[in-house]
Amino acid sequence: DSDLYARWCATRIAKTALWPERIGSDDEGKAWCQSVASAKLDVLCVSQFTLCASLKKKKGGVSFHRAMNPDAARGLYDHLLSLLRSDLPDSAVRDGVFGARMAVGLVNDGPVTLTLDSRTGNSLAPVRPAPQQDDALPTDTSRDVVP
Repeated sequence: DSDLYARWCATRIAKTALWPERIGSDDEGKAWCQSVASAKLDVLCVSQFTLCASLKKKKGGVSFHRAMNPDAARGLYDHLLSLLRSDLPDSAVRDGVFGARMAVGLVNDGPVTLTLDSRTGNSLAPVRPAPQQDDALPTDTSRDVVP
């Protein structure tokens, strides 16, 4: 994880067109044409190091060895928030308490769930992890789809 990946994620969160032309209307118009920024929506960022958990084979336990060091992760998370606030109005970006146990409720709107993976630049298919590079994101991972 690096500054470049944080910038990629902030841009994708703010500018990917995921909402219809007329949000909340009976006639929503054209689908997939508004972004958080263009529709003036809000963003709730919640840090989740548990996304890096893996199951242990033998005892059924959970391992977090792939998770980033908490101090470094806090810095990267704060940096992501500052990048989002530079792309969106400051009041449009909310966050939880880093490292705290939180109960977050939400309503999913639609049949689509996207996972942003800055290592691949593509969230459409599982891919092999890209080598860690601080200077550039991988450009073509289309042939790296895991069977």
